[in-house]
Amino acid sequence: MSDPNEPTGPEGSADQPAPTPPPPSEPPPPPSSDLPPPPPPGDTYGGAAGGDGGGYGAPPPASPDGQPAAGGQPAAGGQEAPYNPTEALGYGWRKFSASPGTLLIPMIVVWVGIVVTVIIVDFLIIQTLLGTHDCTKTFNGISVSGQCSPSFFVQLIGAGLAIGIITVVSQILVAGLYKGAANIADGKSVSLGQMFDDWDKAQVVIAAVLIAAATAIGTILCYIPGVIVGFLTMYTMLFVVDKKLSAVDAIKASFELVTKNFGNTFVFWLLAAIVLFIGALLCGIGLLVAAPVALIGLAYTYRRLQGEPVAP
Repeated sequence: MSDPNEPTGPEGSADQPAPTPPPPSEPPPPPSSDLPPPPPPGDTYGGAAGGDGGGYGAPPPASPDGQPAAGGQPAAGGQEAPYNPTEALGYGWRKFSASPGTLLIPMIVVWVGIVVTVIIVDFLIIQTLLGTHDCTKTFNGISVSGQCSPSFFVQLIGAGLAIGIITVVSQILVAGLYKGAANIADGKSVSLGQMFDDWDKAQVVIAAVLIAAATAIGTILCYIPGVIVGFLTMYTMLFVVDKKLSAVDAIKASFELVTKNFGNTFVFWLLAAIVLFIGALLCGIGLLVAAPVALIGLAYTYRRLQGEPVAP
């Protein structure tokens, strides 16, 4: 007789064996090595917020000197300080004192050429046209012999001719130094051959003649207009030897640069004139230092006022 408490049915039968568990499934295959690895956190296309901006939409990194790499924007450490005329002369002194021979040797050649020109002009114009001469004047019927000077108008003409000749020779001789100063401001190596290479000598001569003619005419018109011409055209040779502009375009570019930045260019011009005057007081020998410092400062000003970088 069966036990009423014994389970019955197909699942509860005591004689039925326990079900066998299914065999374990095989592990999934490893990912294919041909698939790209997942991007690191924060490195998304365009740069995730708070990341380093290294995605495809991020700007290229800046170079160590603060300049942008391949089409990027200037780095935060680039040229941000406003232009300062005093710093321009300080920059000229630092660069010159770091390597005095770079511009000193060619400056000596230029200085000798200018001195020879001044001596010739002094002999041909100042001593003849502007020099005193023996003359006799009569006062109340009494003749008095003495030395007479030419009239003021003749003196203006002589001064204009003298300054015109000295200016044209000086501008031609100094053109190579302008090129060297621009290279120094760019951080490039400078040699005597490089100063006189890669610029149009004919345009330099034309620019020198035009500046000299305008300066001579301005001098004849009571000196002050001649000084103004020199001030407005002081960047002309840099535009010729550096930008390779024609003589007329370079004069226009210099005029525009000066007038658009009148305050800064005037203060620098005034400070540079003081430096050159002090150099001239030291028997002229001081100009061998003062002139290169002023030229490098001029190139620094030329670069900065156009928004161009300069070498540290």
